[in-house]
This record gives sequence, C-alpha cells and structure tokens, in this order.
Amino acid sequence: MVKKSRILYRIRECLCPPSLPVNRPPIDNFLRAPALTPNDIFQVSYPRSGTTWVRNIVAHILYPHDRITTLADLDHLVPDIYRGIPERDHYSSPRVIKTHRPYPYRHEPGNPDLYRKIIYIVRHPFHCIPSFYHLKVHEQGQYLNDT
Repeated sequence: MVKKSRILYRIRECLCPPSLPVNRPPIDNFLRAPALTPNDIFQVSYPRSGTTWVRNIVAHILYPHDRITTLADLDHLVPDIYRGIPERDHYSSPRVIKTHRPYPYRHEPGNPDLYRKIIYIVRHPFHCIPSFYHLKVHEQGQYLNDT
C-alpha cells in the first residue's frame, strides 16, 4: 500500500521521494538493469545525501590516473544504474554502481548474491529533505505549494 504525504511516499515502511516510480506496477520493470554480478558494489543513498561527493571520492580511489572534470566523466567511472552502465571493459573489478532504490525494490530481488557489498550513505533527514525540496524549487523555478 502506498501512502502519499507532502514530501515522501511510504512504501512498506520505506520512505521514498516522489520522484521514484512508486505507482507503476510492478516496480521492477521500471528499468532493466544491465547484467549485475555478485562482485558489484552498490553505492546506496537517499537522494540529496552527498551521493555525487562520495562517487567522486570512490572514482579518485579506483581510477587515480583518470581526469574527472564533468558529471559525464563521473558517470562513466562510477555509473548511475538509472542512466545505464557502459561496457564492462572500462571498469575495475569490482564495479561500483550508484542507486537510490530502497532495498525492497532493488534490481534483481530474486538473486540473493547481489547487494552483499554496499556503500551506504546516510545524511540527517533535517538536512536531506530541505535539500531535496530546494532542488525541486530550482528545477521548477517556483516554490511548491502545500497542497
């Protein structure tokens, strides 16, 4: 059951931002992920929790000789599962893959070998929620009403 609040959706005790596709059954068909392996490391966080900052740190550790000047460079080295993952040849083993999906709605939930290695980013909700709100305000160019 999905309960709508002003800022978040509650899905089976998980708080999700409204931008996640929670109303499309089944949720696992939202995106067909590329072939994931048990060696993959997933960087998991709520949106606006410092995900890009941590991806930058991880990319500099895994690929110290590569130049990262744009978000496209970062997406190439530590890909976002929602934007697609390029060919495996360009990655270290294990790969680090970013996702915002809550654990109950992870990719390939029937595969128990996935999601054994994660980097879990936590930011205090009192900072995370307003940051998400201000992002949406910036995207829409106006303040969101309370309805």
